[in-house]
Amino acid sequence: MRKMINKGMPLFFSAVALILVFTAHAQANDKTFQQAVAEYQKSPDQENADKVIKMAAAMNKLPAVPEEAREHFIKGATLFKDAKSPEDFTLVINEFKQAVHLAPGWPQARYNYALAYEAAGKYDSAVKNLKHYLLFNLPETEARAVQDKIYGLEAKAEKVKAGGDAKSVSSSSTNSADDWLKKLDGARFVYDEVSPVQIIEIKGGMLIRSKGPSPDFGPGKEFGRWAIQSHIVDVPSMASVYTISDDGESVKEAHPTDQYNPPFNFHRSR
Repeated sequence: MRKMINKGMPLFFSAVALILVFTAHAQANDKTFQQAVAEYQKSPDQENADKVIKMAAAMNKLPAVPEEAREHFIKGATLFKDAKSPEDFTLVINEFKQAVHLAPGWPQARYNYALAYEAAGKYDSAVKNLKHYLLFNLPETEARAVQDKIYGLEAKAEKVKAGGDAKSVSSSSTNSADDWLKKLDGARFVYDEVSPVQIIEIKGGMLIRSKGPSPDFGPGKEFGRWAIQSHIVDVPSMASVYTISDDGESVKEAHPTDQYNPPFNFHRSR
């Protein structure tokens, strides 16, 4: 009597072998990445930063963010909203610095670290961190927007160097920005080409993004408020950038990561 052969068995064992090989490979990659993180934390120079970011970018799934890094990130974001003085921005930068140190493979931490330096008028450091951010696996449109931002910051850095002491320039710019914001306090802007009508208000140095049926029926449900820095509010979590005109008569909401969504141009209603 011939013995029946289960033709499915070799396939089953082959699948198991592949899973074991894949798991072992993933564990090896994770171990190598953790070693790179440890090297960066010991010596956070450009070479080690580039190395760990490129490794994170090559992963199918970004590494988990340590809870302590998230804590510093949230603290930095919270302090950022109310920061005005050089001392305030020093605290913000230090919080994001800790988040990046603990989680160098976290894109959002690196990007906000750059924004904090920009807001403090430290454009060279902002550029340095944005160049690190570009090493992550970004969508083409976002990479283009970040590179353009780098060009703008490099121009600002050159202007500061040509004008002398960066501290004095930053201080005068801060005073000018404060006066400008005070004149805008209570302003409302609407975008009425969609339904419901979209509304933006400015109160106490904050941009408040809301929505409602019309500008005559109140702001509706508020869904975001952010600190205004140099005429601009950058909201990475929403992939939106709000730019307030110099004369305070309009606000443009652009979506640099979404090529299919045209900018919203808000006009002042009061």
